[in-house]
Amino acid sequence: MTKVAVVGSQFGIHFFRPKALPEKGETVMAQSYNSEIAAKGLDTAVGCHRLGVPTAYCGCVGEDEFGKRTFEFMDDENMTTKYVVVDKNSFTGVGTCIIEDGGQNYVIVARGANDAISKEDIDKFEREGLFDEIEYMGTGLEINLETMAYAVKRAHAHGVKVLLDPAPVAEFDESIYPCLEFIKPNETEASALTGIDVTNEQSAIQAARWFLAKGVKHVIVTLGANGVVFVDDTHEQYIPSFKVKAVDASGAGDTFGGAFLAGMAKGYDIADAIVFANVAAGISVTKVGCIESMPRLDEVEQFIKDNNIILASAK
Repeated sequence: MTKVAVVGSQFGIHFFRPKALPEKGETVMAQSYNSEIAAKGLDTAVGCHRLGVPTAYCGCVGEDEFGKRTFEFMDDENMTTKYVVVDKNSFTGVGTCIIEDGGQNYVIVARGANDAISKEDIDKFEREGLFDEIEYMGTGLEINLETMAYAVKRAHAHGVKVLLDPAPVAEFDESIYPCLEFIKPNETEASALTGIDVTNEQSAIQAARWFLAKGVKHVIVTLGANGVVFVDDTHEQYIPSFKVKAVDASGAGDTFGGAFLAGMAKGYDIADAIVFANVAAGISVTKVGCIESMPRLDEVEQFIKDNNIILASAK
């Protein structure tokens, strides 16, 4: 039985890895290139599914090569394709990711079919029982925003706990805030949405309080290598990241989101789910790629064992 769904984006991404970014008007040579199907929606779903939690990706692709690769990839991962819509009038979202030495990444995308997913598609998913079988749903801002908001409200109406990853930052219907069990901005997104300059633990807590006032139940502000701040009505907690040698951070945030949903679905409390997610994200940045870097359950369990990490709420 599917326990988690992610209603979100899917792109075909071209990855270039130069030693440094070009200056204006300059051409630089990449040290390597590859293409991958990857986006916040599918990435998060795969990150969760690989950690032992049956997960449905719900999104829209075009009738093209990247769309075909999406179905083939999901079949290989043993993921259901029941909720993937094909729009014959759109191209699968496409993007370019430039990754510098040291792992910092820069991304440009064209949303394509991600804008085509509709309220009618969400209604169809609902009729097919999606919201009745899942406990958690993740979503983000790379798809049609009206459809995203509608999906959040329909999931909430069924008692599904919703996680919003508010990226890339965009204006959306703020009436969904009370429907959110969790929101997971990084420091840049938290700053943009709240107007508070998030630079450290205290300013992250201040921004988190802003989201709580909007009606969100639990706020998780990620600070990259500097850890995570978790705030709700009864908690105000800093959780450090694990020290690893980063080579590519392009999939870290999505890995964290998927692993957090997996941890919650496994029955961890929120703090332990964040630790579990930090482990998965830490492993991912030691590898190249987005989906390619996402760890499987045995890798995460081995890291937990090797580093004597105790998840007190693990069942």
